[in-house]
Amino acid sequence: MIPLPTLALTLRQPWATLVIHCEKDIENRGWAPVLLQPGDRFWIHASKALDADDRANVDDARHDIPLFDEYPMPLGELMGHVRFDGVVRERDRPTSKWFLGPVGWKLSDPVPLSKSVPVRGAQGLSTVPEETLELVRRQIEADRNAYFARARAMRREMFSR
Repeated sequence: MIPLPTLALTLRQPWATLVIHCEKDIENRGWAPVLLQPGDRFWIHASKALDADDRANVDDARHDIPLFDEYPMPLGELMGHVRFDGVVRERDRPTSKWFLGPVGWKLSDPVPLSKSVPVRGAQGLSTVPEETLELVRRQIEADRNAYFARARAMRREMFSR
């Protein structure tokens, strides 16, 4: 069985896409997570809501981030997972352009899903239902099988010449 993170953090768009696809390395919160230790991984869930302020943030991202429009911007879905690397606070004088305070969760190593998976979000860190994790496992296994099938086909083509 493929081990997967079990916790998710719901973010509004465009922030979820920026974390998974555009190297946003800080998630600003008013609190430090007690359920995560440095090195733990957790899911990024895109909120189902998109209001006028969110749309303005999306427009800003389109302007400021090259190729932003080439990334999916799903709503109400798990997009991928990231590694939690600890927290940073204003007194630490963080250097990330994404830090706004008061507490920044340091994020790294985003792993996007090949296809985001619908799931209900929640405030704070929430537990992902086992049936959703099973859908993700099946998707990862199908992606893995497709990858190896392509590799075998390429190898056959290379050696048949």
